[in-house]
Amino acid sequence: MSMPQSVKPSILMLASDPIRACYDMTTMAFSPALLASLPHGDGHPILILPGFMAGDSSTVILRRFLSRLDYSVYGWDLGVNLGPRIHLQKAMRTKFSEIRRRHNDQKITVIGQSLGGIYARLLGSINPDQVRMVISLGSPYQTDGADKSWPKALFERMMGDEYDPVMETQAKEVAKPLNVPTTSIFSKFDGIVPWQACIEPETNKHENIQVYCSHIGMAMHTPTLRIIANRLAQPKDTWAPYERTFLSGLI
Repeated sequence: MSMPQSVKPSILMLASDPIRACYDMTTMAFSPALLASLPHGDGHPILILPGFMAGDSSTVILRRFLSRLDYSVYGWDLGVNLGPRIHLQKAMRTKFSEIRRRHNDQKITVIGQSLGGIYARLLGSINPDQVRMVISLGSPYQTDGADKSWPKALFERMMGDEYDPVMETQAKEVAKPLNVPTTSIFSKFDGIVPWQACIEPETNKHENIQVYCSHIGMAMHTPTLRIIANRLAQPKDTWAPYERTFLSGLI
């Protein structure tokens, strides 16, 4: 699979992303019927990481949804994600280890939105024997040597001396296929990051799934939630690619 070159989203797509996110959230009106139609999980732990300039409040709908499917769901508890700051990696790994201890060293699924998905892949690359799977939502981990995401320059200016160049170097490593199953969910209607940077070559344990929503609204978009639930419901130590249909990503 040849990878397409990343193209920065247009100003129009950027400006309309919050508005389109409001529409994506309205799809949650169908959540009771959605929950009733989905298999419940095995209770395994899930760590959910927020995107840039967001905190655990941005993933509350996703976390509640997965909790109702009987998973043990955790936010990252590190406040607002202000980018790859010094000591952030240590704090995330501490949180990861705490969850492992609480669940008798079970493998953890890590889900991340946007920049949080890059962190999720980093945890998967560091701890492949401890991660069950990684799911990223609109995460631009393939940068073609240059980040074309709108927030990139902003968080470099904001962080100054707090910026962690080591973590950025490691982020380049997560563009490579991980030794754990990965699902990269992306949208060509993403107004924040280039969708081309959110996918990777597909193998028997790495897949890309297209949905039709905004960047901001991806974690509260009913079709995306259905896909996530499908991926999580696979039995322990088994994984197979998502069975796409004509309406995959739409309903």
